[in-house]
Amino acid sequence: MSTLPSSSGSRVFASPLARRLARENNLDLTLISGSGPEGRVIKRDIERVIANPATNLNTSSTETQNTTKTTELPDPKLFFSEDEFSLEPISPMLQSIAKRLTAAKSEIPHYYVSIDCHVDEAEKIRARINAALKEKDISEKLTLNDFIIKAAAEALIQVPEVNVAFAGDHVMRFHNADISVAVALPGGGLITPIVKKAHKKSVREIASEVKELAARASETRLKPEEYEGGTFSVSNLGMFGISDFTAVINPPQSAILAIGGAEEKYFPGASGPEIKKVMRVTLSSDHRVINGAEAAKFVATFKSIIEQPFSLLFE
Repeated sequence: MSTLPSSSGSRVFASPLARRLARENNLDLTLISGSGPEGRVIKRDIERVIANPATNLNTSSTETQNTTKTTELPDPKLFFSEDEFSLEPISPMLQSIAKRLTAAKSEIPHYYVSIDCHVDEAEKIRARINAALKEKDISEKLTLNDFIIKAAAEALIQVPEVNVAFAGDHVMRFHNADISVAVALPGGGLITPIVKKAHKKSVREIASEVKELAARASETRLKPEEYEGGTFSVSNLGMFGISDFTAVINPPQSAILAIGGAEEKYFPGASGPEIKKVMRVTLSSDHRVINGAEAAKFVATFKSIIEQPFSLLFE
């Protein structure tokens, strides 16, 4: 927050743009009531005085300066000249996402636990399966994310304490692992199509379903029941080179798993240093229904499953 001394020796809170406009129009900021955060004098206050100085100049007292309080965040447009930015409308979808995530972050007590997973074996199995499919002229192709979704579903079944939702004075305990998969939409926006009963599906079935859901999501052809609900979310930014991050819980769910990219790291081995691929995952949990020990148990279980991926090939 910018301040400057007044002629009376007190300090006036004002935005840089307001100070410049006041100086250009020979106005005393101590005589102007601020309408910005914490009583800050902003552009619109100066413009109001310029338009009608007799009405808007606070000539009766300077002691009430800076007494206006507000809990709203400042409008960024107030601090820049109009030639310094351009505006584009936010789509209804992005407005809905913004409101939903703001409410989620404000009302859900988030906490985070992370763990590093070795994914060399998962990558080897994936490569072998894709090679076999190619030999048979099958265009299908598995990704590491398909293994991750399956591993998350299996971990939810093994650690059902995380497969829950907060429902006021009740805890909802889900019987199935319905995995919501975060998908970015062309032109902005995010949607979370659901792989229902993922624990009962093979990795190949999950791969096929995710591909089909993502394609229809990009064309806005998903039905509400295909993206609303779910019991748990997976958000993967590893393909963008992100090593680790935390994700905001997707209501009405109570947990989301953030997936970072696999990186090669050195580890001590029997005959010298060994290079292994390491992927960091971070679980965001709702502390109202999932405690720290349960979250830790879940990520440890996920790690065990993804590091021994052969078991994922069987339903």
